[in-house]
Order: sequence, then C-alpha cells, then structure tokens
Amino acid sequence: MCHIVVARHPGYITKKRGVVSIVISLLVNETNQQLKAVPSHWKTWMKILRSVIEACAVVFFVWLFYGTALAGQEQPIQESKGYTAAKQLEGRWVREDGGYMLVLQNFKADGSLKAFYFNPRQINVHEANWKFEDERLILYVELRDVNYPGSNYTLMYRVAKDVLWGSYYQAVQKQTLDVIFVRGKQ
Repeated sequence: MCHIVVARHPGYITKKRGVVSIVISLLVNETNQQLKAVPSHWKTWMKILRSVIEACAVVFFVWLFYGTALAGQEQPIQESKGYTAAKQLEGRWVREDGGYMLVLQNFKADGSLKAFYFNPRQINVHEANWKFEDERLILYVELRDVNYPGSNYTLMYRVAKDVLWGSYYQAVQKQTLDVIFVRGKQ
C-alpha cells in the first residue's frame, strides 16, 4: 500500500522511503540531498512527467471551474425566450373562418407539445411541435384521420395581434389556405 503525500516539507516525504517517495520528491522539487541517489535519466523523465502533470492539472481546474460555470449557459438565450413565449400559447384557439378549434397544451423545451383539433368532432393529431427561429415562434400540427390524411397547419404567433397566422394544407384537395386562429374563451 502506498501513501502519497505531496508537500514542500521534506519531513513528510522522507518518512516513506521507496519509489513513491522518490517520485514525489522529484515532482515537488525536494532538497538536492534526496535527489543525489536518483540516476540523472530519471531526473529528466521526472521533469517531463512533472510538466505533463502540471499541464493536466491546469486543464482539469479550468474545465472544473469554468465548465460548471458555463454549463447553465449551454442553451442559448433565444431558446429560453422562445420556450417562455411558447408556454403562453397554451389554451384554446379558434379559426376565424369557421368552427375549427385547436387546443394546445404541455409545451416542452425540446419543442414538443400536446395538441387537439376539433371540426367540430375531434380529429386525430399525428404530430405537433414548435420551434423558435429568427425571433419567430412557429407551430406545426399534422392531422391523420378520415378525410385528413396528412393535412397540416404551419402557424406563426403574431404577438402584436395575439393570433396564430399561417397556412393549412388540405391533403385531400391538395390545396393550401391562409388561416388565422384567435384565442378562444377558456
């Protein structure tokens, strides 16, 4: 069993004689009297080893302190701003040109959300997600049901008017329409 004590005081190291104490002595530059018994080629290798260990220690401490300080900043400010905006869209949204209703819930930071679509009966929502791109919050909702084989909405949130504006692709008719959703009563 080896006990490694790194200290500048020679008394700590000379208590344990052996290879470990000589290596530590060389690494911490102990007195010349302790180094006389070590061959010169060992001294050269120990200086190289000491430089490598010092460089690794510097890299480790930089990573340890600065890496943990920056870890909370990995997500760009833009994404957290987008997530905050997306959370505000939860609720009922009614299309201006008819009785179509979109219910948005459970927005998550990864871009997922839970969506329900009614016309007036419930239509299966196959996929729903959001993204924040170029300072714009964009929603995508794809429908897959009878008469809705891949029909989808691509909507952008307009803050000034508090509306979802965009396009609706009607897959059966292969037609794209401009649409606007307004906030419904909760």
